[in-house]
Amino acid sequence: MRWGTLRTLLSAAFVTSGLLLSACGLPSSSTGTIKGQLLAYGGISVSLKGRPLEGQVRATSTRGRSFETSVPKDGDFVLQVPTGTYSLVGSSPQFGGGQYGCFARVRVTVSEGQTTKEDVVCPEK
Repeated sequence: MRWGTLRTLLSAAFVTSGLLLSACGLPSSSTGTIKGQLLAYGGISVSLKGRPLEGQVRATSTRGRSFETSVPKDGDFVLQVPTGTYSLVGSSPQFGGGQYGCFARVRVTVSEGQTTKEDVVCPEK
């Protein structure tokens, strides 16, 4: 078999396998970004901006896949995730010793190549 023919057959196999995987509904490799802050609201000093917290933020897709990141003291977090819809939760040792949950106000939808902004809020009494 000639190299040109073999290369053509391999290219066709690659294209066909990609089309079959897409048609089967298997997850794509396209990604987007979730960006936000882990913030405490309320408490003794009520601030409209919120107080940045260090801790963890986890994004869980509607398909059950989870992605987690550590959050530094400035409260800023960034997660690269596959496209889809996610619930965001967080925790911080500065909020109930890490035992209380922090949540985003809405689910976020991540589109390919786009950045979705949503904060994770820890409501203080």
